[in-house]
Amino acid sequence: MTQPSFAPIARLYQTGQHALAEAQCRSLLSVNPKHPDANHLLGVILLQRGHVPDAVACLEAAIQARPSNHEARMMLGQALGMSGQLEAALQCFERVARSQPGNLHALYNQGLSLAYLGRHEASRQIFARLLAKNPKNADYWVCYGNALAALGESEQATDSFSKADALAQGHPEQLERLAMTYLSSRRYLEAATISRQALSIKPQARLRAILGHALYVLEDFDTAEVELRAAIHEQQNDTQSKILLASLLRRIGRLDEAHDMFADLVKLVPAARLNFSLCLKDMGRLEEALAQADAALALGRDNPDVRHCRAQLLLQAGRLEEGWSEYAARFDTTIDPVSRLSFSIPPLTLGDDPANETVLVWPEQSIGAQITFVSALPDLIDRAGAVELMTFPKLVSLFSRSFPKARVFSSRHESKASRQMPTGNLFSMYRRKIDDFPQSPYLLSDPDKVASIKSRLAAFGPGLKVGIGWRSTSVNRERQKHFFSSLLSLAPILSVLGVVFVNFQPRAEPDELDEARKAFGCRIENFDDIDLFDDMDTTAALSSSLDLVISNGSANAFLAAALGTPVWMFFVADAHWDKLGSDHIPWLPSLVPVERLWNEPWESAINRIADALDLSARDGFLKAPQAASPLRSRP
Repeated sequence: MTQPSFAPIARLYQTGQHALAEAQCRSLLSVNPKHPDANHLLGVILLQRGHVPDAVACLEAAIQARPSNHEARMMLGQALGMSGQLEAALQCFERVARSQPGNLHALYNQGLSLAYLGRHEASRQIFARLLAKNPKNADYWVCYGNALAALGESEQATDSFSKADALAQGHPEQLERLAMTYLSSRRYLEAATISRQALSIKPQARLRAILGHALYVLEDFDTAEVELRAAIHEQQNDTQSKILLASLLRRIGRLDEAHDMFADLVKLVPAARLNFSLCLKDMGRLEEALAQADAALALGRDNPDVRHCRAQLLLQAGRLEEGWSEYAARFDTTIDPVSRLSFSIPPLTLGDDPANETVLVWPEQSIGAQITFVSALPDLIDRAGAVELMTFPKLVSLFSRSFPKARVFSSRHESKASRQMPTGNLFSMYRRKIDDFPQSPYLLSDPDKVASIKSRLAAFGPGLKVGIGWRSTSVNRERQKHFFSSLLSLAPILSVLGVVFVNFQPRAEPDELDEARKAFGCRIENFDDIDLFDDMDTTAALSSSLDLVISNGSANAFLAAALGTPVWMFFVADAHWDKLGSDHIPWLPSLVPVERLWNEPWESAINRIADALDLSARDGFLKAPQAASPLRSRP
């Protein structure tokens, strides 16, 4: 059989006829499976379409057939990087850079890979070499600045970024490249600033896509949506912007729109499966979500974004051992990563015996997350030689009282530990199944403060003393779905007779409370001398003094439940893994998660709480509301 010529196939690709080029490559490979050029081009096309594993296979075949094909090796490095195989990607770029000392692109990718792997000094040296060759390249100055910033050289880093910005000024093409470099370096504010400068000179779809991407990460969702839609309108094949737009719609709760976009995108771009799985999860379609996440994992088994997503899904499904094994990816994901502290002492890992160790447990994520994870601290205390708990300053007093056998402090310089671990690993070590969660409070408020506050509450007269909270101190458009913008939204609850409401909302404005008092004729007391945001120890005492707390999922609500106070919480179903496949939050037995589904308003949850509160006020003791949404029982 005569072997087809490759030249016409290359021309098809060069003229934008990628589908025909792909078909011809496959035809040629059916005759000669080792054809280096056909494998190379097919790998490029597959990578552009998001078929990363297949692209890797083709590019590896191209290199095996022609080891001197440095372009294919560079492309293979990019594909490996996209699949999370950063070490393998680095090796590709290093090999090309050694073979072609003048290939600055290979050296540039080598420096970026080192940065992604956290080898910042080696990355700095690479970009210093590049700058020696071309000191007028703004991209090099950005990457050099990133390395300096990671090494703690903040003043020199700022100088590098200033040089990059100055070099690109007035040149739209250089500004675009600089904005893209900032974006890939995760310096999103700078990416947004530079892309706006470039757009003011020369508006174009690529710049709108960069700006939309940066604003998406910066959580300016309204403006990001405008820019992404404009980019897609001007460039219909911009699948990356489509994925970002669908992800944005998911995050702000427009799940129907997001679902429809993702359903179309996964047919064209398999990489969209990851975000599609999160959308399905939010819709309560957990098995479908896991299927999509498993398919995404097949595209790149080392991808931390996929592993972190699967961890959340597995935990939500109650598959705790599998979920915790993937939960470590929270530090490496690009989707809302958790900050990791660096230590010179080794970590304590699953299976290690801490009996002769002093173990430092350090904070991650938020106040609410640490209140959650320290519920398992007693298990470590029982096993370790000694335990140190580093926490936020406003939790030191509360945690010192609650865990008297641990040394509690807020500065890492006070540590004398021999091992260390993040707080979240307490669950992966000691909460491997639902039965591992004790059904008792684990925090302890100051008894003297409790006695004082109870006497003040008693002075308000008869009736249940109910703390009321309705929003977070940190709300963006994504988090709005969990909270209420106004206390007036809780009208049925505030209209219940025989209840003394007590403000439990940090940083509530006096006008908010007055407005509700006038609208419903209710009694809402407020302790002006208790800082509900910064004084967590006194807030804990207030929590322990109340009969009940009604609130959204704020840190204070979790605090109250950790102290054993009954909490009726407004809960968005399927938004988080808190229930771990059960019908409650296992480490907070006094908390009732009163849910709403993604496609229903808050009214049902509000009315269920109001009805339960009315019965409780009449009878003089608490009768918990129905936790599950009535829509769950409908066909």
